[in-house]
Amino acid sequence: MIRVAVQGLAQALMEALVFDDEGRLANGTPLAHRMPSVLDLPREVATITLEHGLGPGPYGAKGLGEHAILAVAAAIASAVADATGAEYSTLPITPEDIAATSGSAAGVRAG
Repeated sequence: MIRVAVQGLAQALMEALVFDDEGRLANGTPLAHRMPSVLDLPREVATITLEHGLGPGPYGAKGLGEHAILAVAAAIASAVADATGAEYSTLPITPEDIAATSGSAAGVRAG
């Protein structure tokens, strides 16, 4: 689950499709994207798994993994909104976006 949370962090703060003036994808290779490193993560990460045995698989097993990605971007956007008063409806949320909306009257960037 921690790997999926890191993927959510990348989605929320780093991943963007950039197009050139002619509409071609400018960052379409893996080398063009910044990936999170250990320096981007907290020192400690704890996961809590609650088993209930009601899953559709054998012995009540249930898939566990990519569902954790869903809450990461929302949690980060909510934390930024609480800290700055600016709300964001598009990803990634970059330092440049936060600087551009801080101090503005509305403080909202629409997608």
